[in-house]
Amino acid sequence: MDKLIISVAVNGGQLQRTDTPHVPITPPEIADSIIASAQAGAAIAHFHIRGDDGAPSADPERYREVRDLVRLESDVALNFSTDLRLGGGRDCLRLGPEIASLPAGSVNLGDGVIAAPRPLLFEVANEMARAGVRGELEIFHEGMLGTARRLAESGLIHEPVFCQFCLGFDGGAPADAAMLLRLIAGIPAAWKWSLAVEGDGGLPLLALATGLGGHVRVGIEDTIMFSAGQLAVSNAQFVERSVRLATELGRPVATAAQARAILALPTAHQHACLPQ
Repeated sequence: MDKLIISVAVNGGQLQRTDTPHVPITPPEIADSIIASAQAGAAIAHFHIRGDDGAPSADPERYREVRDLVRLESDVALNFSTDLRLGGGRDCLRLGPEIASLPAGSVNLGDGVIAAPRPLLFEVANEMARAGVRGELEIFHEGMLGTARRLAESGLIHEPVFCQFCLGFDGGAPADAAMLLRLIAGIPAAWKWSLAVEGDGGLPLLALATGLGGHVRVGIEDTIMFSAGQLAVSNAQFVERSVRLATELGRPVATAAQARAILALPTAHQHACLPQ
């Protein structure tokens, strides 16, 4: 069993200060949250960029600012959001992130939709491959498994394939053990998988994923509540709990360097950015 890779999803693209005062919005806030989470034990940090008004943004200069601030203090692997709902969402790929998220199909999320027809997915996956970026395949429901397999078979997603099961998201598959087991059964044994759960009741499923040999994603993007009636005050708080849980279950936690080895990622200092 691999060491546990803890990913932290620090902000998402939709949460506002009115939802929680603790969501990081500006590039310095995002970087500070990533650094603190890495110090707590996160090996990968996933983040979305916002504009000055807090609205979702695809501005590559803001991605660059976060990246450069983080690299002053941490070698945590950075996972950029290529939000397909935003025009220019793929522009961040030219900055050469180690990982970038890619939904393996279309899904309704709340009142919005991620429209990801197969030709678009192959186009983005090709851009990732050319940039040397590892695609993290986001699986929101079982219907995405077939497309995920086709992407993997195309060779555009480098081995070992890394997928993120996203359960409990409004419009996606339910967050329960039966669904998690169905998804695990639906992918090749050689794939690496991680679990993200939206909402307040995800801890038992995250514990199950840890025990089954998967990896976990935690953070304010997925839930603003740390426990019943208790608002999370930081992303590091979630990471610390995941470390404690892994320790109780007897599973070592991966460092950023170990996560890179498990997923065959380039190192933070060797990964070259594309010409600007």
